[in-house]
Amino acid sequence: MSQTTTKKRKNDYLRIYLETLSISILFLIIVVVTRSELPENLIVQEFALISFIAATYLAFRLPPSTKSKYMSIFEEFLKGGLLGLLLFFTAVIIYRFANNPVFFGESRYTQIFSMVMILCSAPGYYAWKIFIWLWKKWQHLRSTHFQWNLTHNFVVVIISALIFFLGINLIVVLLDLYPNSPSNEYNSLLAQIFQEITQVIFPHFMIFVFLAFISLLVTAPVFVLFSYLSTWKFTKRLIDLTAATKKLKQGDLSVRANVEGFDEVAQLQTAFNQMAENLQKTTQALQIEKDKVSSLLENQKEMTATISHELKTPVATLSAYLENNLNKDQELPFPLRQDLEIMFHETQKLHTMINDLFTLVQTENNQLNLNLQNISLYEALPKWLNPIKQLAWKNQRVEITITTSETLPAVLIDPVRTEQVILNLVFNALRHTPPGGLIQIKTEDKTNFVRVHVYDTGEGIPDEELEFIWDRYYRGKNNHHRGSGLGLALVKDLVTAMQGNVGVESKVEEGSHFWFDLMTVSKN
Repeated sequence: MSQTTTKKRKNDYLRIYLETLSISILFLIIVVVTRSELPENLIVQEFALISFIAATYLAFRLPPSTKSKYMSIFEEFLKGGLLGLLLFFTAVIIYRFANNPVFFGESRYTQIFSMVMILCSAPGYYAWKIFIWLWKKWQHLRSTHFQWNLTHNFVVVIISALIFFLGINLIVVLLDLYPNSPSNEYNSLLAQIFQEITQVIFPHFMIFVFLAFISLLVTAPVFVLFSYLSTWKFTKRLIDLTAATKKLKQGDLSVRANVEGFDEVAQLQTAFNQMAENLQKTTQALQIEKDKVSSLLENQKEMTATISHELKTPVATLSAYLENNLNKDQELPFPLRQDLEIMFHETQKLHTMINDLFTLVQTENNQLNLNLQNISLYEALPKWLNPIKQLAWKNQRVEITITTSETLPAVLIDPVRTEQVILNLVFNALRHTPPGGLIQIKTEDKTNFVRVHVYDTGEGIPDEELEFIWDRYYRGKNNHHRGSGLGLALVKDLVTAMQGNVGVESKVEEGSHFWFDLMTVSKN
């Protein structure tokens, strides 16, 4: 328990004890004021009433202890003892200040019994605490077991009957008290009220508590036995149904409840069995469909891997022949050269798409081979990006800048795959950045890894699309640029394969910020 909680709990205890003493002092002052007006035989009952009120208030106001079982019992013992001592010394102090020699009674025996009744506030507190503990246990039993709930209803009937008859008797006694009492017997209304509470109401309440306790001792075992015998078959069926429900929850779809009879419980058992049977059939059908889909996906992966692998050779051959013809010294007619350049450009794009598709299939099948090496990004980034920088400025008037540091730690990566990642991000930025825009590549040392940032001043990505951009074949709703939808998915798979992470931030009409992490050599 924290110091703040402990201090608050102590303050609450102090406040509740002060409240209890204030109530007790009020009644003790009433005793002082009315002492000369009340008969001697009521003195002991007066102090018993004060002890009862103090013990009741304190028992219900103090929160339960949060300590262990035996420490809690010891703590409650100290609380009750403290109440008895405080109440006794308070009564003695009031007796001294009031200077009333008959405050505790005239005879010696009356004085002793009055003081004993003050100290009995401690046993009263213990009795209430035991009652509260039993009441909580009883409430738990009746809320979790049908037999105890039925027993509780029987007990409520008995207690209600006691309250009714004792209430009638109390009314009769109060009505009978006034005609038989002289009008001038007492000098104040306060004394009359206090006498009625002490002489009539309080004794009737204690009689009610005593009779209720005796009734519970006598009738509770009978009611418990009767409730058990009359409901054990019924509750056993409910317990069996509950056990079947728990098994169904844990995944045992073959479980069934044993239907007995034709009553409401039997109807519930039948409905449960129908539900379990329908659920089992539905699950089996879903499993069959799942197996079919899994088989189709596996076939699709194999077919995609085969096709992409078979296409790589002819496309690479076609690209090589086109490049060779374009690099010949002899001059080609302008229309023919233009057509060859277009064909070469489109063939390169097709070759890139086939490579991306083949790589994705490899990552899905856990067949991606990584050639991990210690690489300095300070040296590698310019080598990978300088050719793209010139083309970006020449074709789109977009500037690409590289900001890195010579002190950047080496990273353990596959250089080919990492180049593929950075180029995919840059090409993606180029597709969405208008002429006059800027693309910035920056590196950041994060101690255990190096973060590579790719900023652009393009059109940005709407917030509702950010969570989908890493999915395969996903293209934005308002995306009018050509692309396969594989680039960013490939970026995520390759970075993840190298134990890194990816992320993105974007604002519409302001630009996007992609980043990925590469583990340093020391970390790996």
